[in-house]
Amino acid sequence: MGSLTHVTLFSVEMNNLTGTLPESLFNISTLQTLRFMTNELTGHLPKDVGRFLPNVQFLAISDNNFDGPFPPSFYNAT
Repeated sequence: MGSLTHVTLFSVEMNNLTGTLPESLFNISTLQTLRFMTNELTGHLPKDVGRFLPNVQFLAISDNNFDGPFPPSFYNAT
């Protein structure tokens, strides 16, 4: 997934997905929109996610089973 270098939108809403998000997803620095709403995803967002995804403008992660704090590095994203 990390080899997708020009992707700007990634959406997997309402698919009943389980497990954790692949680490390679957080290496696509061109992403502007991430939508993971209404699945059964677990784990946590990497603490440096905002540094690796500096162009994120829209993030939808509600209705999952993520744990841990919201990564402060997201506050540095544009």
